[in-house]
Amino acid sequence: MTSDAESTHDQTVMDLTTTQCTICGLSTSDEVMVCCDGCSKWFHTCCVDIDEDNLPKKWYCQSKACQEKAQEYRQKQKDTKKQSRTRKHGNESDKSSVSSCLAASSLEAKRRALEEKQKRQYEELEVEMQLRKKEREMQRAFEQRKMELELQMRAEEEAEQRAWQAEMLQKKKEQIQRLKANRESSFEMQMAAMDEE
Repeated sequence: MTSDAESTHDQTVMDLTTTQCTICGLSTSDEVMVCCDGCSKWFHTCCVDIDEDNLPKKWYCQSKACQEKAQEYRQKQKDTKKQSRTRKHGNESDKSSVSSCLAASSLEAKRRALEEKQKRQYEELEVEMQLRKKEREMQRAFEQRKMELELQMRAEEEAEQRAWQAEMLQKKKEQIQRLKANRESSFEMQMAAMDEE
């Protein structure tokens, strides 16, 4: 920790961000985050046990490569801390590093947001295409069923018509047979009467 940690708060920490934490993988807008000066990755202060009210001017994560850089930085600070001009130069370097990190993080966030938007658009388009396909299939099935019902009704009507015609024909045959039987009976009665005379 350094005495001017408060003055570098806006340079070392990203507040109200949507950048994902390297440790927990979450992106929250109400969590304070800190950027590693070694690998430029972002971390929640609570995930790396850093006090938000007492932030370091430079901070390195626990990876081996970044710890080596931290050691080099501390050694360099010891060697160059004799002159205020060197310290000022170091602060400007810090600002440049954090600014670059923030710029890169902002571009990455925009890229991810654009990819997510395109993904949602593709998913919505795919769902719409599936719905249209289902609608066409249902329409074809409805038309097919309608045609089948019409053919069935027509066949039933034709069957009823044939049955009625057959019934009428049978009645006419029975009527003719009765008339024929009556004529034959009347003829026989006439012949019998003539024989009696």
